[in-house]
Amino acid sequence: NGIITVFPFSMVHEKELTAHALNRFAEFSDLELYGPQDTCDRTGVLSFNLRNVHPHDVAQVLDESGIAVRAGHHCTQILHERLGVAASVRMSFGIYNEVSEIDHLFSTLDRARDIFLD
Repeated sequence: NGIITVFPFSMVHEKELTAHALNRFAEFSDLELYGPQDTCDRTGVLSFNLRNVHPHDVAQVLDESGIAVRAGHHCTQILHERLGVAASVRMSFGIYNEVSEIDHLFSTLDRARDIFLD
């Protein structure tokens, strides 16, 4: 019964976090987000790249700030090939995450931009 009680809250929370992340992505012209831009068509898993920076370098900077992401092709080589990218950074969140953590990720992406693009 517990999981049935938590599931609707979890879905709403994930959509709120997704909406916040999508709004933050819109602030960065050099971040390329893959997939739908509408929360109705998204889950709490977002793949992206910082233009002209290798995804593994972005992931390393995020890791140094305590942010866990994955970099690579995420077992979707055909999709990455179709998108014309060798790899991407993948972030995900769920019931245990907070808006402040998403803001921390984007602050750190801003720092990665300073490191690699200036």
